[in-house]
This record gives sequence, structure tokens and C-alpha cells, in this order.
Amino acid sequence: AGWTQYCEEFGGGTQDPSRHGFAFLCRVIKDLGLPASEGSHERLIQRVKQYQRKATGSDENAWSNYCTENGTEGVFDPSFYGEEFLRDALEVLEQESAKTSVSDDLVNEVKELQKNSTVANDAWMEYCELKGRGVFDPSRHPPGFLRAALKFVTKAIDYVNEIKKLSREGRRDDWKEYCDYYGESIYDPALHTTEFLEGALGYLKQNQIVHNNVAQPSAALQRRNESDVCTRLRTLQKRHPELSQLWRNYCDENGNGIYDPSRHPESFVRDALYHLRF
Repeated sequence: AGWTQYCEEFGGGTQDPSRHGFAFLCRVIKDLGLPASEGSHERLIQRVKQYQRKATGSDENAWSNYCTENGTEGVFDPSFYGEEFLRDALEVLEQESAKTSVSDDLVNEVKELQKNSTVANDAWMEYCELKGRGVFDPSRHPPGFLRAALKFVTKAIDYVNEIKKLSREGRRDDWKEYCDYYGESIYDPALHTTEFLEGALGYLKQNQIVHNNVAQPSAALQRRNESDVCTRLRTLQKRHPELSQLWRNYCDENGNGIYDPSRHPESFVRDALYHLRF
């Protein structure tokens, strides 16, 4: 009963001991008052040494950092420390190592998408501009950011494919009309921002589209509000990479360092484009 209850409270309900880390099992023995097997201290020492041999990247200094912060500064020999210290250290190190492994997997997934898809690479850069303060190196972002970015990138790829499909199904003229009015007559969906594509899809999926022979946008387009100045900015950023840095500089000087155009008044974005000669 003690093992079952302990697993429910501290082990996520997992009762299979083979699915728990070594440090967790040692703590169970201590907390439940179970007799420790002979040589348990030596096994803890060997476990730390094994961790040190296998550690890579940011984990390489984890043991020495833990000793400096929680043990005796400058003493890194695990045999110097007692069982309780080693158990606590292993529990922390194994948890941090698991987080690092997840982060590394996400970073590799982002890099793989960037390498294999221009659309994915552009969407990643767009998301970093919006949410990541213009930092494009995936290894410099936490796992939560990377997961959200991957969803954004996947959505961008889906949008491009959906627009191409709708164009093949007879909606190409409607797509071109939307691009003429909002997208500087750029008809390749891969050259537009995700926000632009989302708006375009909403327009293309409407069943009531007014066609006429006058060189003006349809009624559906005219009903859209002026928030599309943000879409225009992002489209220009995609076509002119140098604008991204100019926009950030402008925001640093005039907009409290806020780079997301949707968080500024439309007049601010229009003034910025005028000031930056775009």
C-alpha cells in the first residue's frame, strides 16, 4: 500500500518501478523507511559517474554546478558526499536532463522543417518576429515557445496547400483579386505571411462573392477594416528583409520596444511605413 500511495502522490500514478529513475527509487526507500540494500552508497556514486560520462551539451557541467550550489565548492568527487546528497542530486540532474532532451528534439524538428521547406522557414521567421523578439536561433528558445512555433509553422504550410487547392478548383480569380487589393499583386501564396493567408482563406471560402466589371474590389473586400495595414507591413517585411530591422529600430525609438504591429494603433503602423519609405 505504501508503494502504491507514494506513486500516486509523487510518481504520477506510475507503479511500474522500471519506469522510474534511480534517484526516485532511492528516495522511496528512504521515505518509506525500507531497508537499504548493502552497497547502496557505492551504487549512487557509480550512478553519478555514469551520468557524468554520458552527459552532453548543457548537461556536461550540471553535476559540478550542483556541487557548487548545494555542496562543497570545488569538490566534485561523488564519493565525498553522502547518500542523501547523491540522491537529491541525481533526482535534479535526471529531471533537468529530461527537459534538455525534449528541448533538443524540438530544436531538431524546427531545423529539419527549415531545411526542407521554404514556407516553413519563412513561417518560423515570421513567428520569431511576432513572438520571439526577432531571435531566429531555435536553440535560444524554451520548449513552450518551440511547440507553439511548430503549430504556427504547420498551420502556414496547410494554408499554402489549401490556397493552391482552391485555385485549382476554380477560385484562382478570387485569389488574384484578394492579392491585387491586399497583397501587392503577389500571387504565389508562399510569399505571403500566415496572417495574410488566413484572411485570404476566409475570403475564398465565402459563398457570396460579388463580381463586376469595374476595376474596384468586391463588396466582401471593401467590408474589411483598416487592420490590414498590419498585414501589409508583414507582407512587406517578407519581401524586403531589411524592413524587419528598420521596423524594430522604429519601435525601439517610438513604440516602447513593442514589435507586434497588432499591439499598436493603425496610425502608428501607417506612420512607420511612411517614415521608413515603404
